[in-house]
Amino acid sequence: MQKNSRLILAVALSAALMFAVFFIQERFTPKTKPVAGGTNTTAAPAASAAPVIPLANASSVKIEPVARGVEETVTIDNGRVKAQFSSVNAVLTSYMLSDYHMLDGANVEMIARHWGNLNPFYVSFTDASNSINNNERILFTIEERSSNKVVFSADVKVNNVPFRMRKIFTMKPNDYLVDLDVQFQNMSGKPADLTYSLFLGSGLGPYRAQKERTQDDIIKVNYLRTGKKDKSDVFSGHEKGFKYKAITEQKEWLAIEGRYFAIITSPPKYEYFAESVNMGNPTNAIDIDGYQTANYRASLTVAPNQLVSEKYASFIGPKKRTMLPEYNRNYESIFKEQFIFINIRPLTYAMNWMLDFFFKLTKHYAWAIILFTIVYKLVTFPLSQSSYKSMKKMSELTPKLEELKKQYRNDPQRLNTETMNMYKKEKVNPLGGCLPMLLPFPILIAFFYMMQNMVELRNVSFMWIKDLTSPDRLMTINGFDVNLLPILMTATTYVTTMLTPKTGSKEQADQMKIFNVALPAVFLFFFYGMASGLVLYWTLMNLLGIIQQVIVNQVTHVTAPAATAKKR
Repeated sequence: MQKNSRLILAVALSAALMFAVFFIQERFTPKTKPVAGGTNTTAAPAASAAPVIPLANASSVKIEPVARGVEETVTIDNGRVKAQFSSVNAVLTSYMLSDYHMLDGANVEMIARHWGNLNPFYVSFTDASNSINNNERILFTIEERSSNKVVFSADVKVNNVPFRMRKIFTMKPNDYLVDLDVQFQNMSGKPADLTYSLFLGSGLGPYRAQKERTQDDIIKVNYLRTGKKDKSDVFSGHEKGFKYKAITEQKEWLAIEGRYFAIITSPPKYEYFAESVNMGNPTNAIDIDGYQTANYRASLTVAPNQLVSEKYASFIGPKKRTMLPEYNRNYESIFKEQFIFINIRPLTYAMNWMLDFFFKLTKHYAWAIILFTIVYKLVTFPLSQSSYKSMKKMSELTPKLEELKKQYRNDPQRLNTETMNMYKKEKVNPLGGCLPMLLPFPILIAFFYMMQNMVELRNVSFMWIKDLTSPDRLMTINGFDVNLLPILMTATTYVTTMLTPKTGSKEQADQMKIFNVALPAVFLFFFYGMASGLVLYWTLMNLLGIIQQVIVNQVTHVTAPAATAKKR
C-alpha cells in the first residue's frame, strides 16, 4: 500500500537525518593529516623558547620586578593530584593525575606544553590595547607553604606605581579543585588603576600520537554564558595560524578543554572580560599541534594602601559526567549534548550512570556495554515482540489488501475506508511494526555523544580493540584503516532486514529489496569512523534482534514472507 511505502520512507529518512548530523560532525569538521609512525598515546614537548605573540598593538605597560633571586618550586600532593608550582611568575608547572595513566603507565600530565610563559595562573599586567603579554618574568618569594597551601609574594612596579602582589593557592584533599586568591596591594600614597590578565594556560595534555588523532583531540576554548546551563559556547582551534576572539558576555566559567580533560575556571565576577587566541605551532606543524590560550581580564582602581582580593576557582582534571555536577558550578555544561535543538544531557547522564553500575558488576566497560545491551533488549522484549507480531499480521493481510486494491482501484476514497475497516476487523495497527525501528535511536544518539569523550573508556582495550572511544583499527592497507566492527555491524544489519516480516504489494517488496541493501551500506558509511564502543553496542543490538526474530519465526512458523505468500 501507498501508506506503508510512505511509512517506510519516513522511517528511512528519519534515520538518514540523524546520521546526516553525525556525518557532518565527523566528516566536515577539519581533521588532521595522519603521519606515519608513533605510538598510541604520547606527550607533546614543551616549547623551548618564548615566542612573540603576534598582536597588532604592543602593551605600553611598564613592569619592573623590585627583587630578583633563585627559582624555587613547591609540590602539593593531595592524593588525586601532584601539583608543582614555580616561584617564577608563581604559576603551575606540573599537574599529574594519580588515577589516570598513559599507555606506558606514567601518570597523565595536564601541563604537558605551554607557549612561552603562559602556564596556568600566569598573571600579566596589561592595558586596553593588549591583554596578552607573555614576556614578563617576575620572581616571587614563598611566604608560606603547607601540605595543601602555598603563598607567593612579590613587589613590583606597574607604570612606576609600587604594588605588593600575592598569589595564594589552596587545594583540598582528594580533589581536582585549585583555589587561587590573587591579591594586589597599592603601596603608594595615591589611587592607581590596574589592569591584569589571568591565564588558564596555553595548552593541555596529554596528547595522542599524530596517527591516532581525530578532531576530538584538538584543544578548544569553551565558556558558559550566565543563565545558559544547557549549552556552552566553543571557540575551536581548528583554524591554522593566529586567530583572536573576545568574549564579552557574562560568563560563569571559562575553560580550555581536550577530549577527556579540561581546565575550567570560575571568575570573581561574571562580567569579567575574557579572551582566547588560537596560535599555530612555531614549527608550522599541523594545527592540532598549535596552542590555544584563554584568559580573564579585569580592571581595578586600588586606593592607597588598599588590598584587593580576586578569588578564582579552577577545576583541573578529567571530564567525568558523574563527577562534575558535584562542584555546583555548572561545570557539566562543558559537554555539547544537543541533538538538533533537543537537550539530551539527561539521557546521556542516565546512560553513563547505568554503564558505571554495570562496570561495578563486570569490572570492564566493554562487558558493561554488552550487559547493558542485553538488559535493554530483555526490558523491551514484550514491546518489540508485540511489534513483530503486528508486522507478521500485516504480512498475512497482504493478499486481502491486494484484492481490495484491485476492487477499488478507481475509487481511492473507498479503498482507504475499506482498508481501515479491515485493519479494525483484524485488530491490526499498521504503525505497530515501526516502534522497534525507532525505539533504539534515542539510545544510539546518547551513546554517540557519550562515547566521544567518556574518560572512563579512555585507553580501555577489548579483544582486538585498543580504545573503546576510537575506531577499532585492525590493520592498515595502503594507508586505509580496516575497521572490523563496522563490517560486522553491516553484516548483522543486512541479516536483520532480511528476517524482518515484509508487508505490502509486489512493487513494495521490490522496493524493500533495494532498502535491504541500501540501509546496511548507509550504516557502514556513517559508522565506519565512530567509536568502537558505539559500534559494539549497535552490532550486539543487531545480533540480539536476529536471535529474537529467529525465535519468533520458529514459533509462528514464518520462515520468510515468500513462504507465507505460497501458502495463500
